[in-house]
Amino acid sequence: MNKTASSNANSDAFPRVLVVSLKSDTAVNIAPPTGLFLLKAHLNKNGIECDIVDRDLEGIEPYLDRINDGYYQIIGFSVSRIHMIGDVELIWEIKSSLQERKINSFLIGGGQEATSNARQWLDVGLDLIFKGFCERELVEFCKNLTAGDFCNGLPSIEQVTANVQGIAYKKGDEYIERPAPRFGVEQLTELCYTTVINTRFPYEKYWAMLDDRSADTNLGGSEFFIENVRVYTTSHCPRQCGFCSSQSFLPDAQGKQSPIVMLNAQQVADLVIMYVQDYGAKSILFSDDDFPVGNREGLERMVQFCNLMLEAKKEKKIPESLRFSCQARVFDFLKREDGQKVVNWDLIKLMRKAGFMSIGMGIETYSDRILKAPSINKIGITAKDCHNVIGGLIEVGLVPQTNLILGIPEYTVDELVDTLETAFRYIRNGVDVAITAVMNSMPGAPIHTASLYKTIYRQWTNPYTGETLQIDDYFEPQDPIIRDGISQFRALGDKEIEEIRAQRGWGGKILHKRVIHVCNLIGVARGIKRHDVADGFRKALEDIMDGVEGSGLANDPVMPPIFSDANE
Repeated sequence: MNKTASSNANSDAFPRVLVVSLKSDTAVNIAPPTGLFLLKAHLNKNGIECDIVDRDLEGIEPYLDRINDGYYQIIGFSVSRIHMIGDVELIWEIKSSLQERKINSFLIGGGQEATSNARQWLDVGLDLIFKGFCERELVEFCKNLTAGDFCNGLPSIEQVTANVQGIAYKKGDEYIERPAPRFGVEQLTELCYTTVINTRFPYEKYWAMLDDRSADTNLGGSEFFIENVRVYTTSHCPRQCGFCSSQSFLPDAQGKQSPIVMLNAQQVADLVIMYVQDYGAKSILFSDDDFPVGNREGLERMVQFCNLMLEAKKEKKIPESLRFSCQARVFDFLKREDGQKVVNWDLIKLMRKAGFMSIGMGIETYSDRILKAPSINKIGITAKDCHNVIGGLIEVGLVPQTNLILGIPEYTVDELVDTLETAFRYIRNGVDVAITAVMNSMPGAPIHTASLYKTIYRQWTNPYTGETLQIDDYFEPQDPIIRDGISQFRALGDKEIEEIRAQRGWGGKILHKRVIHVCNLIGVARGIKRHDVADGFRKALEDIMDGVEGSGLANDPVMPPIFSDANE
């Protein structure tokens, strides 16, 4: 193919598409980028060729010759704020190469972070942003592009988006934005059920990679399964946490509030049975932000799903050993009795009986004051509620995974240390703990534009244009000790991890998540100069890895459980 504008002439076929995944740096449960495979399936169904670059597995190098020869008329990027510098470098590497060769291709972006931060991604070099769930809209765009006149280069954005909804682009200095169409239960069913059933995902390749890279360690907490698949069953997050942008994905795309929609229990059961019978899955991770949803319909769905799984096991459609994990919220497992909030024992016992193993929950903090702060905004939840639900899950044999944010702007040192020590006591009682060292500044989150906190930015100068890019990083803590130490949290945690890799001969291996998260706790303690706390954590972690009796089991005689009023 000639490297000229006319080489894009393709009047008898649809344009070819290349989509590039975001770089997740996932240490465990690495999996195919489901959204991109569903996008590819939808394009293929409409006769459009599509290739996928998964940056968690490979670089873009194998595709460069085709890119530089003008093989792809559309190159799409799934982008993120946390890796924005790398994403922009890749975009401009491709953009400059195409410009040098006079190749015309549209560079487009999509996904949650492109939707919530569309204008900045247009400013840094993308031609067009697709908002929300864009499978149908991208097909319309491809059809318009096919009908365009390629002889004099690509047609204008206005031409090829004339009837396309859910997009954003620039015309001179003006931003043109159109809301995405309504995304209801019919669209969710087509995308997350029908298309999934009819699509083959290359899980085997990912499982082989995990098997090769994982360190052989068993340190308690939830059991790790290599043969794990991800399932998505809801449209977006129903919660209103101050720091999180997931709740805004569809409202930002559609320009208005959007009710959460979900697959029904039978559809979810069908997906599980398919993954077991067709792929050999041993573990199912429901990757929704809040799988139980927490409203009446969502909780009824959870009960129905659990009963369907018990029936499927009885009928030998799935093995007794199949395990489930999900993201949820403390609120989901509480109910009202006599005017008091109590643990919903019937629900969590049923989930355990059905095969649930691990429940991830956004705890964020164990401070009542901080739970009510605008940055967290956990409506109607107290620290006692958190402890009761965690204790209840442990009581019935489930493993809670508590997600914590350690760089919350309102924290005092004493509140932060209390959360660190509480988290570590839970780890030693079989709870998994996931740590975010800073409170990320995420476009689309309620506090992002509230001007309540000082934002720390990263900067990058574009070598092609000389322009400086300012990237949201995190919100600065108000306490001076935490503020001075927070920039070191990540580096100090990484230092602990690398020391353990060297000591244990685990270089290049994927470490057990408990090692990673305890090292992050240690890094935070060292960052605020609480070396006494950090040294205690490190000694206990060494004992856990050495299998010292009582070092990492429930009912630890040294650091007892701290739940209150959890039992029936």
